[in-house]
Amino acid sequence: MNNALVRLQQRMPSHIKPDATIQSYDDLLALRRAAENKQLEHFSQQRRDWVVRNSGMSDRFKNCTFDNYVAETEDQKKAVHYAQRYADTFQGRLTDGKGFMFIGEPGTGKNHLASAIANHIGRNFKTTLILTVSDLVGLIRQSWSKDNDLTESQVIKQVTSVDLLVIDEVGLQKGSEDEHLQLTKIIDKRL
Repeated sequence: MNNALVRLQQRMPSHIKPDATIQSYDDLLALRRAAENKQLEHFSQQRRDWVVRNSGMSDRFKNCTFDNYVAETEDQKKAVHYAQRYADTFQGRLTDGKGFMFIGEPGTGKNHLASAIANHIGRNFKTTLILTVSDLVGLIRQSWSKDNDLTESQVIKQVTSVDLLVIDEVGLQKGSEDEHLQLTKIIDKRL
């Protein structure tokens, strides 16, 4: 193969200098693989960025991780442990339909941990949607309008088709029978 490289070099115009690190065909293949890997990593990063951008996650939570969560109490330490374990085993949980629920007072880090889970699984190209109950019910109610392009079933399909659905502020809504019915419908479809 070295003879082929020498012949190629002889045919090249004098102003083009070959890469001195390429001594064999294997070197050329290694260089090509490195370029392909770099391009693949660039594409992968763009895809991960797209997943986060389209998650509905607030800018405030886009950099949340388990490592930058500050656990000050024993309950918070348990919560971060369980959240990390859930994220690490997400594919299995997705397959068997298991969910995860945070319950706690305001300011204890529930949104941070939910966002950390979403960011963690987003690195593996899993899709996420984060929204409040009132936003979710509002989307469904908007679909009832004659001016809306989406039907109720299309909204529900979009909401239930993501890999991870995070519903925030459960219990803070009015609690009408209609809201309860919509939440039940979405949870049932996800199961």
